[in-house]
Amino acid sequence: MKTLKIIRSLAWKICAFSLFLISSCSSEDEPEIVFNPIELNSFSAIDIGNIESSTDIQVKFNFSEGVEAINLFIVPASTANNLTTEQLQAVPEGSFLAVQGVTATKNEYEFQLPDLLDMNSNTLQHDLAYVVVLMFNIEGKSFIAERKASITLTDKSTILGRYVGTWDDNLFSNVPVSFWLREQQGSRVSGDFYISSTFQPAYGGEDNDGTITVLLSEDGTNTFTFQYRQDLPDYMGGCPGAYTGEGQFETLRVAISFTGEDCDGVHEDGSIQVERSY
Repeated sequence: MKTLKIIRSLAWKICAFSLFLISSCSSEDEPEIVFNPIELNSFSAIDIGNIESSTDIQVKFNFSEGVEAINLFIVPASTANNLTTEQLQAVPEGSFLAVQGVTATKNEYEFQLPDLLDMNSNTLQHDLAYVVVLMFNIEGKSFIAERKASITLTDKSTILGRYVGTWDDNLFSNVPVSFWLREQQGSRVSGDFYISSTFQPAYGGEDNDGTITVLLSEDGTNTFTFQYRQDLPDYMGGCPGAYTGEGQFETLRVAISFTGEDCDGVHEDGSIQVERSY
């Protein structure tokens, strides 16, 4: 009986020791899970040029609080999964941007990129999907922001995009508007127009509050003629309208002067001022 107790005691000790070894090996083999201490609230990139380089890219991002340093990378979308800080830290100069002006009290950034290669040291190409990736430092440690910005460069007109701003004329002041120029056929660019700042129809339209058409200047300047065909089925029992004018665009802004007529009467001295939306 005494021998049996000794055997059982030894068996228990061996079992406990084995469990300790398994537990120790498991904790050493499993990588430590590191959570980002700072959140990237928003991150967007837009195509603002036709040079076929990173200088065509404008970015805007906002951290939940300030960080110590930020590096920006352009990564082919096909290889953007499972990036590590070690991979990004090994990227050579010229293939990433060390963002300037980073301080612990600043959390919002907006700027045009300089001429960069992608993270694989290749030149950027039109019609190839990329993602823009941020790696930031806090308390001396590097983290990759979970949110990324998608971008595909094209050689289409730089006026293409989403815009938000206001409408003013002799009848109405400071009316919120938005439009999305997304189709181009030669010098003709068109899209949806909204009497709201949210790209949503405000007066019963199924898809929009009418359509906008821009005819780009043939002389290469950033000027155009403007047409807006209004359709507001829920406003005053239905309110079609027609507006024409001229405009000009810069990198992130469009200004339009117009006249028109609808159920409210004749609109004169009209002005639409909008900014590019990310």
